[in-house]
Amino acid sequence: MNTIKAGDIVRVIKAKAITSRLQSIIGKDVRVADVRGNYLLIDGMHGGPIYYTRFEKVAGPEEIKIGKYIISLERNGDLLPAEKPRQYSSDAQALKVAEQMAAKHGGKFLIFKAIGEYEMPVAKPSFRAL
Repeated sequence: MNTIKAGDIVRVIKAKAITSRLQSIIGKDVRVADVRGNYLLIDGMHGGPIYYTRFEKVAGPEEIKIGKYIISLERNGDLLPAEKPRQYSSDAQALKVAEQMAAKHGGKFLIFKAIGEYEMPVAKPSFRAL
């Protein structure tokens, strides 16, 4: 039974025979625009629908947490963030990148989410009569 519906996030599965259209999105997470029987239309992808067995469901839109995330290396209990850490807009994206970095470089990578925003108030200039 096809449980994928419009709006779901799916990942393209590598297959023996694959079209050049799918080659560019293998392993990437894409959003389903429409479901037509056993075929899916993908947001931003031109051409006809794609047979649904080429995909696996990743997470629904409500399961992906949106926000500001950064990744930092932890070594001997110390955090070693990059000088200018890249920001990620979802937990799924940050988790995927942290996993890739750990596999490539080794070590432990931690993901941090911005949970608040505080800004110093702008001081109003005061004038005194001379």
